Amino acid sequence: MCRTGITQAYAKFRSTSQYYYFDDSWKVRPNLNISLGLRYENTPPWYDASQKFVNAEVPYFETTPNVQDLSHHPTFVRIGNGDFYEGVALRFGPGIQVARDGRMGVRSVDTDNNDFAPRLGIAWTPSPNWTIRAGAGVFYAQDSGTPKFDPARNLAGYRLENTNTDFPRPELGRPLPQPWRRDHDCELSGRARSAAAPPDSLHDRIPAERTAQPYQEHGF
Repeated sequence: MCRTGITQAYAKFRSTSQYYYFDDSWKVRPNLNISLGLRYENTPPWYDASQKFVNAEVPYFETTPNVQDLSHHPTFVRIGNGDFYEGVALRFGPGIQVARDGRMGVRSVDTDNNDFAPRLGIAWTPSPNWTIRAGAGVFYAQDSGTPKFDPARNLAGYRLENTNTDFPRPELGRPLPQPWRRDHDCELSGRARSAAAPPDSLHDRIPAERTAQPYQEHGF
């Protein structure tokens, strides 16, 4: 059996991020300064102008096998409205549920609008030769690029093909296919049947996922 890609992943990602902050320093005493600040970050998820972004709606996290109720099964949801397979050269098997009805919004992932990051800094000089500084704050760690881009691969798919090991090869040294050369066998051997399948793994992003917010303190 061999596996070959059907189409290339394709997307036109667009996004505009906004960041605002203010801070102020207060000289409480001649040898004590306090700095206060607040930063606001708004980093929306990517919008795919090509309308090929596909996320996975997982209504239930089942722990039992062979769930019969289809409403508990995951659904591939393509952004936009209309035909899920519009402009796509593949078709998934009947066991894979698909939808394109806007149920997950225009970006398929919710925007986190609550990213407020307070900051505090203290500088104390007990003597002309010593200064003690300390600070604390909230800092938001955005996802790396790959988790954001991976769902664009969901609409690419691949093909599984069972090779016919009895089919002769057009090579004098190796007239019969060797099972450990699967990629080569796909090119030269007979093919018994093929079927469109989803990608290697399900690429999804939790729609209501909050941006990570580590708390940091330091002093010296």
